[in-house]
Amino acid sequence: MGAVVLFGIGVAAAVVVALAVALLAGRQQALDAGRAASVSLARAATDSTARIVQSVDVVLASVAEAMLQRQSLGDGAVAEALRQRLLFSPQLRQILVVDSEGRVLFDTAGTPAGTTVEAAGLLAAHRDSVRPLVIGKPLAQRFVGGGAGGGQYLIPMTRTFRDSRGGTGLLIAAINPQHVQSIFDALETGEGGTVSLHHFDGTFLAGTGLKIQPGDSSREHEPFRSLVKDAEFGSFSDVDPDGRRRLASYRMTLVWPLVIGVSLSEEAILASWRQGAESLAGPVVAVALVVLGLTGVLARLLVRRVRDEEALLLSDMALAHVADGVTITDALAPDNPLVYVNPAFRHITGYDAAQVFGRNPRFLHGEDRGQEGLEAIRLGLADGGSATAVLRNYRKDGSLFWNELTVTAVPDGSGRIVHYVGVQRDITPRVESEARLRKSLAETAHAHAELARFSEILAHHMQEPVRSLVSFTQLLGKRLGDQLGPSEREYMDFTVAAALHLKRLLRDVELYLSVDRLPAGEGMFSAEAALNEALRRLKRQIMSSGGSVTATALPEVRLDIRRLAEIFARLIENSLTYCPGGRLPEVSVSARWDEETAVFRVEDNGAGIPPEYRERVFRVFERLETGDRHEGTGIGLSLVRKIVTLAGGTVAIEARPQGGTAVVFTLPRQVPGLPGIANGSSS
Repeated sequence: MGAVVLFGIGVAAAVVVALAVALLAGRQQALDAGRAASVSLARAATDSTARIVQSVDVVLASVAEAMLQRQSLGDGAVAEALRQRLLFSPQLRQILVVDSEGRVLFDTAGTPAGTTVEAAGLLAAHRDSVRPLVIGKPLAQRFVGGGAGGGQYLIPMTRTFRDSRGGTGLLIAAINPQHVQSIFDALETGEGGTVSLHHFDGTFLAGTGLKIQPGDSSREHEPFRSLVKDAEFGSFSDVDPDGRRRLASYRMTLVWPLVIGVSLSEEAILASWRQGAESLAGPVVAVALVVLGLTGVLARLLVRRVRDEEALLLSDMALAHVADGVTITDALAPDNPLVYVNPAFRHITGYDAAQVFGRNPRFLHGEDRGQEGLEAIRLGLADGGSATAVLRNYRKDGSLFWNELTVTAVPDGSGRIVHYVGVQRDITPRVESEARLRKSLAETAHAHAELARFSEILAHHMQEPVRSLVSFTQLLGKRLGDQLGPSEREYMDFTVAAALHLKRLLRDVELYLSVDRLPAGEGMFSAEAALNEALRRLKRQIMSSGGSVTATALPEVRLDIRRLAEIFARLIENSLTYCPGGRLPEVSVSARWDEETAVFRVEDNGAGIPPEYRERVFRVFERLETGDRHEGTGIGLSLVRKIVTLAGGTVAIEARPQGGTAVVFTLPRQVPGLPGIANGSSS
């Protein structure tokens, strides 16, 4: 009997120990499932928050674009654009536009223009931030610049702008924390669960299930602030101020300084586990050892099943809320039929799940089955990987839509492909916009080319009437001879001088318009030969001025002699022409190599150019001196800049310590923009 009792006690004890071990394992599994759920919820909340901030950033970027076009659009159109953006942005309470002094320019809340708000702190935050969008701390007021809001809060998000009038300022978007909270409320956190959004510095911005207000800093967020310094996401266990244990996960957004925390009550996570444990405690004493053993096995299977069902439910919820269409096909069944489509697929294509299950997705191609993208997907999936292509697909009603499709092969544990997962995105608006843009660019380029050609031909053909005007005016003066009085002779001289100036002007205009179409050779060209050509053209002017031109050794560059000689001739001619009276012009030309760039300097001992004019003189027809003192068309330096820019270089004017002017221009070893000039490094 004793042996039987001992055996029974031993078996019972063994069963109890086994059951206890099983219950502990189930508890750990429940905690692991809760931790996985907190991680998934944190990821979902982070994605939702990132989309909200991204949408605000897009709205503010579009408002900044409107402010850039403010002068052409008008204040009324800008104000209407702000109202429209607010109307279609439920996450926003207000959009405020202020200048750099804090004066209100536009406000969707009706704040009068000119009202001053405190913007210095926000502007200072932008100076300290590397991001164009700055997220401020919550404000306990209804609108920026307004009074108290009766417990309502907003989160300011700001972006600087520059308008068409040269002004700068600040765009302020007032985010409604309740909108963020409503998204968090939709997450299944269970009883006692919390979701919180806070800044990197720990400031609480919005959340659900918490007793603190936006802008507060609570001890229960301390782990987030300490852990976020080491990793952008993670999980941990914690005890709240009420002494309740929690499983928490946090995740940072990739772009903005925001942290989302999800905290689940350990008590709620273990509720079902406790219920099962309590139901098994009585049978351990009352029922047979076999029943106890079977109950333990059943409990373990039940825990595993609950965990699998929760994971499956979470996956279904995630797929149901994805904006892109998701499809799954059975790679082992004949013709790879569809076995799953999410709601977004039905929204994009118009087909219900019952209408597509069992069919190959190729029916979406209609009769258009020879697309290049299909072959790209077949090749990409040949090795069991993934592939992306843009396809022409057709909805149930027959309408065309452009589908950016990504297909990924899913293998089983042995490496055999068992399913294909497709993600489709309707990019029809983007494709149509790109097509319109390409057409517009082509039309603009054609119109520009026609206008440039017309201007060039006009400048060329107008020179002949000008030559006739000069010739016949001079012939008329000779024929009339002594019959002309001093006044008539002066008028005739003025006419000839004006006609000659017009002739020079038309010649320079023609050259300016055609310089990018001049034929050019290939290879490297001697800058010294180009300088000699320029000096030959200016020989008479150099001699008449009594000036001198000196040069150091000049390198070979990948810019043909004709264009380079034009640069030297224009710069040296300016130095000779604008040298002050009583001073002999002195011009020096030098060059050096700076890595892959040749740097040329043309310096003179002239009067110099004031700093405020050193950029203006490169504009077409811009001259520092007017009248007849010096001949000039105002195109020379503009022509120099155009040649240098087409060659991929830069040109600027510098002052010399000893007086005068230095024109510095650079030419890269490779010239990308001129026809007939080959690219590539020289040996």
